[in-house]
Formats: sequence, structure tokens, C-alpha cells
Amino acid sequence: MKQAKTKGGIFFVKVLKGFKGWAKLLAVGALALSISIPAGAASAASSSSVYNISTGTLTTAQLNSLLAANTAKLSATTTASFSTKVVTLVNQQRAKAGLKPVKISTKLSASALKKAKDMKVNRYFSHNSPILGTPFQLMKKLGITYRYAAENIAMGQTSPAQVMKDWMNSKAHRSIIMSSKYKYIGVAYYQGEWVQHFTG
Repeated sequence: MKQAKTKGGIFFVKVLKGFKGWAKLLAVGALALSISIPAGAASAASSSSVYNISTGTLTTAQLNSLLAANTAKLSATTTASFSTKVVTLVNQQRAKAGLKPVKISTKLSASALKKAKDMKVNRYFSHNSPILGTPFQLMKKLGITYRYAAENIAMGQTSPAQVMKDWMNSKAHRSIIMSSKYKYIGVAYYQGEWVQHFTG
């Protein structure tokens, strides 16, 4: 595995050979994300109840339940809109280079989302999942056939524009996005985890 440092962080490039005779290029981008919490937020979050004018009081459990429900709705909307926007940005970059657009594959979208959720839930950042195996094993399990396949992952970016900028500024990620070998794409965003799956 080769390592290179860039302005955005550390990028790793890994080449796997021998999967049905084809060499696969995988690119990983790790970027730092810092989060600051206002001083008053921590004490407010730890209080046992929150006052609600219309109903009297709201317990922390009730508040957490409401927050979880709204976060889930927002997450589903964000996931879909972010994924669609990334595909649009990918095809804009490809068009500038005279390449054909990649088409959205529902199966690749499902594999990308499964991988993004797996990274978040199992707290890792790698192409090789302790649960799902390699991206190629995951694709095979989901009935995806291909001659060429690749995966780009990223973590911590807060918008499609930011993640695409980081991927395009990395030679390894860019080479996957701009390859004429790939005809299909699936993109997922899940709570800070980004995944692109390509096949051709």
C-alpha cells in the first residue's frame, strides 16, 4: 500500500490483482473533521427535562425520541439528494473530458449504501469490511456482475461539492471517476461516510 500526503489529508492507494484475472484499483481518502459544541449545549443536553410551553415539560427521553425521528427523516432525504448530486458532479467532470456519462445502477446504489452504513455502524474506514468483505465480495453477494469494478470512499465531508473536490484532487480517486472503463455508478452518503461504486 502506497501513502501520499496532500493538503486535504492522507490518501492511500491499493491495487489488488487476481480477482477473475483483472487488476482492480481502489482509492481511499481520509480527511480530518473537527466538531465544536457551544459551551451551553453540553449542560442543556444533560439536564433531565426541557420546558415546552404547550405541554408543560418534555423529558430527555422524549426529546431524544423526537430528535431521532427528525434526524432519520432528514438523513433519508439528505442521503438521496447528496447521492444524486454526486452523480451529477461526476458526469459534469466526465463531460468536460469528453467521456460518456455513467448511469445510476440501483444495485450499485444499494451496495454503496450498505457499505457506508457498515463503516458507520462498525466504526471503521477501509475498503475491507470485517462484516461484508471486499467491495467485490459485497457486489457479488448482491448479484452485481462486471468486468471492471472500483470503490472510492471518503469520510467527514459535509457536501457533495466538497467530497467531489477532494476526490478530484486525488490522482487515484480521479482516475476511477474519469475512467472510460466504467459505465455504471452507485453513490451513498450516510452520516458522514461517502461511498462510490463503479462497474463496467
